Formats: sequence, C-alpha cells, structure tokens
Amino acid sequence: MFHEAAGQFSTLYGNIEDMLLGCEVVVPGGACWRLPASVRSSVGPDLKSIFLGSEGTLGVFTELTFRIHPLPEHRRGQSFRLPDLRAGIEILRHVMRAVGVRRLRGSTTR
Repeated sequence: MFHEAAGQFSTLYGNIEDMLLGCEVVVPGGACWRLPASVRSSVGPDLKSIFLGSEGTLGVFTELTFRIHPLPEHRRGQSFRLPDLRAGIEILRHVMRAVGVRRLRGSTTR
C-alpha cells in the first residue's frame, strides 16, 4: 500500500517532492526528458520539483522513481462519537487545559 506524503503522513515520510528521486517527463513537442535520481543540492533549479508542482502543465510523467518506506507492523487509530459539536468543543477544551495549552487574550506577538 502506498500513502501519498501529504497531511498527516508528511510528518513521518516527508513531502512528495522529497520522495521523488528521478523521473522521465514528456514535454510539449514530444521530447522526452530523463531527470535521474540525484542528491539534493543548491546548484540550480530542481527540475523534478518544477515538473511535480506544475500539475501536468509543463509535461507528463511517464516514469517515476520514488524513495519508499516500509509500512509499520502495527497501526492504531481511535475515533470518538459525540452527541453534538458543543460536546466536542468542550472535550477539546478539557484536553488543552490538561496538557497546559493556554489561550493568550489580546496578544499581538507572533
């Protein structure tokens, strides 16, 4: 099973552009560009990320090489059913107080 590295999963696996090692892209006009797996560096624009962020407007991926991570042996999730939104807000307030999170009233600091 493959999980896209976004949202909750990006904390563990990194962003999708960090997982993309190499690719082959067909650009308008039909030319095929192979962007090999390489180490990140600061020698110029990262063409893989540019193509990835263009959402298909600059070219079409025909081959992708990703860094993969093994799935954990066990996963655990929890869910709660509450009677209404007000009850959910009250529980969140209780949890926030329990862990020491305080709301700063009138603060303009960032």
